[in-house]
Amino acid sequence: MIESRDAVAVNQLASGATSPLSFDERWARWEAKGARHDARVARRMRMILAVMAAIGVIWASVVLL
Repeated sequence: MIESRDAVAVNQLASGATSPLSFDERWARWEAKGARHDARVARRMRMILAVMAAIGVIWASVVLL
């Protein structure tokens, strides 16, 4: 992903943009990327936990009956 961010900065310079991204802008993008990643991981963990809970309920109902 670092290459794509660098490519964006290069494209901005090549397209006649007034200046490259400042440190604060790059940092904000980095933080946003991290927040998106955290949200994806949390969503996947919730799905995995739901599946494990369902399997546990089914297993317990089979074993206990």
